[in-house]
Amino acid sequence: MKNISKLSFYLSVTILLAACSSLKVPDLNFIKTPEIRKDAENIGSYPRPEEQPQKPTDLRSDVQWDLAARAVEQKGESLQVPVQLTPLNGNDVEKKIQQLSDRVDEYKKDDPQ
Repeated sequence: MKNISKLSFYLSVTILLAACSSLKVPDLNFIKTPEIRKDAENIGSYPRPEEQPQKPTDLRSDVQWDLAARAVEQKGESLQVPVQLTPLNGNDVEKKIQQLSDRVDEYKKDDPQ
């Protein structure tokens, strides 16, 4: 039984390779298009290693990153959502939305755009 499965495997691989070798793949030379050719010609040369920016020396160590991440996690875990004592009705919600919208509009007045 093992010999038959090996034989079928090798036969299928041979057929697959023969089929792939008979396919004609189109020549996909994208450099022939004017936009890409222009960009390819203007690439220039690669910078030399001494021209590369230097690695920063003031990076945090792994331990420092871990400690900072744990501090942020602790702050998030200690966050408590305030409970509203009196629920708002529909009119109060609309008023609150209008108040917040007015605050946003006041903020936008200072925007130079």
